[in-house]
Amino acid sequence: MGSWNQRVTVEVGKYIDPVKNKESIIKIEVMYNKPTENDFVCELGFPHPTKQKDIPLARIDTSHGFLHLDKLWKKEKEKQKLSKDMNAWDAAKYLQKNWQSYFKKWSNRKDTDISQLYKLNNLE
Repeated sequence: MGSWNQRVTVEVGKYIDPVKNKESIIKIEVMYNKPTENDFVCELGFPHPTKQKDIPLARIDTSHGFLHLDKLWKKEKEKQKLSKDMNAWDAAKYLQKNWQSYFKKWSNRKDTDISQLYKLNNLE
């Protein structure tokens, strides 16, 4: 991936710790150079509930010569080739639509170091 002269952060949701009554924001980081059609990265992530680190859930980008979704929520990461007519904003919408599913899949892994279920809400 290249260097980016444009960055936009979009808040798409939140998870709520019901015990501590604490909210954390789910974000998509959109990185691109103008125009956005040919070269971009959209990464969905959030702060870990119990550790001082950010967790990337998914990334859509144009590296490796093709548009693809990196399934980072999986323990064994994988790439899925995507439609070639998706631009950075389409990719951000795709991640926004699917973030709750990705979060649930990540949180159901045994190695996430979390021990409870979280309430998930979309941001309007």
